[in-house]
Amino acid sequence: MNWKCLFFLGMFWAQGAVFAQSADVDSLKSKVEIKTSDGNIHRGTVKKEDPSSITILREDGLEIEIPKYVIVYKKNAGEKKEKATESATDRATEHASRYLYSPSAFPIKKGEGYINLMYFSVIQAQYGLTDDFSIGITSTPILMPTLLNAKYSAKIDDKLHVSVGGQIGKLWFVDEETLGIGFANVTYGDKKENISVNAGYGFYTGLDEKLPIFSACYARETSSKVAFIAEFWAMFPQSEGPVFAGGPAMRIKVGKNLFFDVGVLGLSFTSSGQYYNADLGTYEFRRNRETYTPLPFLGLNWGL
Repeated sequence: MNWKCLFFLGMFWAQGAVFAQSADVDSLKSKVEIKTSDGNIHRGTVKKEDPSSITILREDGLEIEIPKYVIVYKKNAGEKKEKATESATDRATEHASRYLYSPSAFPIKKGEGYINLMYFSVIQAQYGLTDDFSIGITSTPILMPTLLNAKYSAKIDDKLHVSVGGQIGKLWFVDEETLGIGFANVTYGDKKENISVNAGYGFYTGLDEKLPIFSACYARETSSKVAFIAEFWAMFPQSEGPVFAGGPAMRIKVGKNLFFDVGVLGLSFTSSGQYYNADLGTYEFRRNRETYTPLPFLGLNWGL
């Protein structure tokens, strides 16, 4: 074997080594590790990626599609963790722990929160102390009423959450009486589409009145900027007939952490009083049902 043969053999070996190394690097770059907000870690090969999701073939052979808004971090094999990009949280239902007023069972993560302004007068604020427990306040610019909020959430599985919580406070700051509500709820679905059922019990110590309260809510993200929301209430005061309220609304993303709610609601309740009966010439007690619709709903939400 002369020097020319050795030269060509050496070139062939070097070229093969370079190609092999390049293939190994490409293979490593296509393999990812992804941690999602539910704590699960997925390792596998990227099959497809678009602005809203990433599809991987896991090491166990299962192919799954992961919405980007649930990604805590993503890293390629041999690289440092890559935090979720802005597109992963660029969602109209980013603050999915609340509908228009009713809560969902989704938790507020530690260090996160929101401020909700309804009709530019009723203020709600909630902040996560842990990944499962949050506290907050509900009030108005004149502090009438003022209530403290608390909620604890638990995850049953990927699409089922439950929570318990309540509000307690004063109708106004010099009132000796106390009012509040305790509730429990269940939410089925993910943060892009979900439905919740809430059951609560309201009270006011100034009146001998018990107030069972129920609500059903639905949210569906129709795009990265818009979500459809519906919320319906049924309240059953002992001294009057049932009260019904609710309707549909749209949640529109107008800034990085700013959302605008606009909707149309209806309200139906009974009013009671003394009415004069001209035929009998006497006053009689009567209850009448009154219904008002459409009523506009306006809300503004800031993410913290």
